[in-house]
Amino acid sequence: MPSWLPTFLIVLLSTASAVVWNRRLRQSSGSAPSSGEESASDLPTTEADIAIDAVPSPVVPPGAIVFAGLWILYHFLLDISAMFGTAPAPAFDPDRTLQAMQQTCGLLAAGAGVGWMLLTRGEHSQFRAFGARSDGLALQLRNGLLTVTAAWLPVFVVILATLPLRTAERQHSVFQLLAVRSSLEIYVWAVLSAVVVAPLFEELLFRVILQTSFERFIGRAAIPVAAIIFAAVHGFPDSLAIVPLALVLGDAYQRRRSYWEVVAAHALFNAVMLALDAAMPHG
Repeated sequence: MPSWLPTFLIVLLSTASAVVWNRRLRQSSGSAPSSGEESASDLPTTEADIAIDAVPSPVVPPGAIVFAGLWILYHFLLDISAMFGTAPAPAFDPDRTLQAMQQTCGLLAAGAGVGWMLLTRGEHSQFRAFGARSDGLALQLRNGLLTVTAAWLPVFVVILATLPLRTAERQHSVFQLLAVRSSLEIYVWAVLSAVVVAPLFEELLFRVILQTSFERFIGRAAIPVAAIIFAAVHGFPDSLAIVPLALVLGDAYQRRRSYWEVVAAHALFNAVMLALDAAMPHG
């Protein structure tokens, strides 16, 4: 691939993101968009996707809250033990990393099923209440594209600001694996893990369960609280760049209560990051 391609893609995405933010700022300042002009803040455009600001947040069952809390606590305990452990970190093992990725895929897929079961208790109306509705699906996915577009500029700014912190050993294990062994099998597992399974599970856990639980007590402050926890369970320094993405996802979910929108946005974000990594020159 040409060496200029990653830079071109980053500039293109950042420009599109700046356009979205410009339109949002114009609208918030009272300058209405011209006829036919549309922005992420103008959406949704159908009755099925009306804003829900005046609608009370649905009640999250205690079992779902406990499930999310235990999963987050488990991750924090792992991070703390790694931080204060005295044993030297083992050398990077591609085979073990691939096996761990495969196991994580299965665990997260099963976890998503358990989470939805605890959240809805088998009631179809509860799926809809928490945003997993099928009507207007095409518009929800389109909203997801606009939602992730808003995230690119702040995410790239944070990545640029934290470049000195981004050493090879601090890279996400998926990117480390792709750097040393970029086979078709590994790319398939990376896509399945990062683009399919992780968005389905993480958006259920952090936006649907965690953020919705907080909304009933602290309103829109639930967005940054859930975003910080979401970022904290990702490795440093990736967690810093994930904060603006999580804020955009949280705002979109609270405004439109669409699970598929935030899943689509999250999946597109991870897909583009994988594509950028593939286009980057290695070695």
